[in-house]
Amino acid sequence: MTYGLFIPLFLTGVERIEAIPGTHGGYGDGIIYADYTHSFLGALVLPLAFGVLAGKMWERRAGMLHGTVIFSHWILDLPMHHHDTPWLPMNLGKFSRTHPRAHGRFA
Repeated sequence: MTYGLFIPLFLTGVERIEAIPGTHGGYGDGIIYADYTHSFLGALVLPLAFGVLAGKMWERRAGMLHGTVIFSHWILDLPMHHHDTPWLPMNLGKFSRTHPRAHGRFA
């Protein structure tokens, strides 16, 4: 579900993918800036919103399942991206030690 929001945000330039210098920018050669959909705050808000929506469309149990599955994406990302996962959108508060915005390297 985070990809369901990442793509429109990517197309509008809110979230982006930048090619790593010296590469052609193909798969695995880019830095993904998904500061809204993949922040901890986003990982709490998005599953809750989609869970409530799914619960209204189907039943409460389906909503809880959808919300849990969506939140698990962030949990599974954390071991791989613990050093650059933003806790708040745009890394507000600079909780991520090596996120590019933590040190003002990118605007």
